Amino acid sequence: MKALVTGASGYVGQFLCKSLLAKHFDVYATYFRNPSSLNFAASHLTSQVDAPSTHQPDIRNIDAIQNLLQTARPDLIYHLSYDPQDLTGTVVQRTENLLRGRNEITPTVRIVFLSI
Repeated sequence: MKALVTGASGYVGQFLCKSLLAKHFDVYATYFRNPSSLNFAASHLTSQVDAPSTHQPDIRNIDAIQNLLQTARPDLIYHLSYDPQDLTGTVVQRTENLLRGRNEITPTVRIVFLSI
């Protein structure tokens, strides 16, 4: 199975990616600001093959979301992305874009949304 995880460089996202990888999911991990923390996979798992596929789309942009969904073709989407400096604007915009992209590209895929 394939999973798309937005906000994968965050605290919860890192542990979610690790758990999904341990269950043999193909993980497409997205990040916005902190790509260095995505190195968690190499230090916690036994091989680089188990590392997530990392992407840095600007999910405030609907075209970037659609391209990512076309590439990943996930079976599940975990939406953890947020911006602590703009909790209302970008969180809402990113969520709307993800839902629109999902509806157009992968309409049967379930989304798990986690918010603070």
